[in-house]
Amino acid sequence: MAPQNGGKPAVQQLSNVDLTLENIALMTEAATATPSPLTLKLSHNKRGNLNANGNLTLRPFGVNLKIDSKKLAVTAFQPYFADQINAVFTDGNLSTKGKLMVQLPEHNPLRASYVGSINLADIHTLDKINGDDFMRWKSLYIGDINTQINTQKNPLAVSLGNIALSDFYARVIVNADGHINLQDIATKNGQGQPTSTSLTQTTPATENASEVAAVELPASTVTASANVAASKVASAVAPAQSAGEAPVIQNASVKPLIRIGQITLQGGNIYFSDNFIKPNYSANLTGLTGSVSKVASDDPTPADLVMNGKIDDDATLEIIGKINPLGAQLFLDLAAKARGIELTRLTPYAAKYAGYSITKGKLSVDVKYHIENGHLNAKNNIFLDQLTFGEKVNSPDALKLPVLLAVALLKNSRGEIDINLPISGSLSDPKFRIGGIIFKVFINLITKAIISPFSLLASAFGGGDELGYVEFAPGISSLTAEAQAKLATLAKALNDKPALKLEIMGRVDPVTDRDGARRAYVTQKIKAQKFRSLKSDGASVNLEEVTVTPEEYPKFLEQAYKAEKFSKPRNFIGILKSLPPKEMENLMIVNAPIGDNELKALAESRALLVKRHLEEQGKVANGRMFLVAPKLTVEGIKDKGKPNRVDFTLK
Repeated sequence: MAPQNGGKPAVQQLSNVDLTLENIALMTEAATATPSPLTLKLSHNKRGNLNANGNLTLRPFGVNLKIDSKKLAVTAFQPYFADQINAVFTDGNLSTKGKLMVQLPEHNPLRASYVGSINLADIHTLDKINGDDFMRWKSLYIGDINTQINTQKNPLAVSLGNIALSDFYARVIVNADGHINLQDIATKNGQGQPTSTSLTQTTPATENASEVAAVELPASTVTASANVAASKVASAVAPAQSAGEAPVIQNASVKPLIRIGQITLQGGNIYFSDNFIKPNYSANLTGLTGSVSKVASDDPTPADLVMNGKIDDDATLEIIGKINPLGAQLFLDLAAKARGIELTRLTPYAAKYAGYSITKGKLSVDVKYHIENGHLNAKNNIFLDQLTFGEKVNSPDALKLPVLLAVALLKNSRGEIDINLPISGSLSDPKFRIGGIIFKVFINLITKAIISPFSLLASAFGGGDELGYVEFAPGISSLTAEAQAKLATLAKALNDKPALKLEIMGRVDPVTDRDGARRAYVTQKIKAQKFRSLKSDGASVNLEEVTVTPEEYPKFLEQAYKAEKFSKPRNFIGILKSLPPKEMENLMIVNAPIGDNELKALAESRALLVKRHLEEQGKVANGRMFLVAPKLTVEGIKDKGKPNRVDFTLK
């Protein structure tokens, strides 16, 4: 029989053929309805053999056979499907053991079934497009098969008792144009072109990240394929039917019934290469083992899935959960963990999107995905240990953000970065792409860390956005209890993130701080008068410890007032006037020598005081803190805090 779609002729070398067909009659219709015993033995392509026995009916056409085949060469059947896939079978054999039944009653639907087992062994395929290894395996055993076509309830019913795939290898490649080789395995119109329902990967021109869109094939596609296949079989074996009259499949609108008892994977290897990235990136998943419990299209109960393996023969990979891909709607509840992935192997991605190479570090991921009723809820925990960037790389796709600062903000004192990226959305939304969403959330996190670094610190250590500054009373450079508490939180955050450096800038308000400084000047002058009085009496006291009681205030105020050098009110003979305390105080305030230099000194004093407090009380290393030129205006303040303050900047 010639292959479909005009392919190259299939060469079948049949030898030692032994065919016995008994009691066959060709003269009458009644005679042809009698089953004829059939026995067939043959050798196939010098290494395989086929034994079949059962019976044959000519009209209506039907066969009922027990089949036992061993090592039938798969390559010999390749011409029949060569135009349908972009892969070439270079080796492999097929063994079967079971019962085959095909019935084509006149004016009735095709009926066919196979009950038994199939084993595809020593399969080796090449990618037809680039000639690379594509897929191979030692054994794919499918047991307890019960396949029925055109039953009364379903156009196609497939029951597979167990599937075992061992020692398998698959090659997955992201090509330079962002296309995945798996997308092109099926040809378009038998012309060796990719199918129209291929996956697509967007370039970083839109989101600075490659993104793969999922394609969902409806069950009606499978039903339609079954109808087409049935039609071809009928036309080949039933010449008695009138031309153009294809068999009618009953209940064609009913979805195929598929049941799988158990899937077992052992000794797997998936080799992944990303040629979209320059330089190229490759990863090797090895030692893949796992299992999927029974699952069925007519049973909503999800299957248990377990998968284990290693990445590059080093990092561990574990997937566990429940899944039902055969249900009316996809159900998935999976948790996946990977531990100890060497970050240096991800340098191609870091260079492209971060603009830096990676010299050290390990990556662990812990993800949980739940899909139900078309809605996804996912948690992505990313744990980076000792991430260290190397030389800067010129990449047009690199983030236009200070990446090193972001890493320093996220990294704790142990060199660890722990990130949680929750996402959710409807899978029916064409704009919802999991890869793109994760990337956006990650970028938003980095952007927030850079724009509002103190908010990030406050979320981890307490406080709020106001952690970026401490306030002072107007004209004063002493720390309040509230300011000291805030500095304690800041010190804790800095000590947890040793890569960060802190810039400290004193600031004054030329209006409120000038007035406050004048009042502070007067207070200090009054205290100085009492200090001199105590010293003259022989007391041992510190000026900062001196307090003036309300009763003492008028006395020492008058002494301070008389000691000042500004012009004071006098009587007509030039003697200093005696004034009420409030008037003396006001005159001292108005004439206090507080100019721009004094305000600058106040701002510098505040910054130095904060720096010393962080060093002495907070134990922050002096080398990590830098005093910067003070700000003598209120310009640039965007928060609701007071302008009498010290501002912080993280570097």
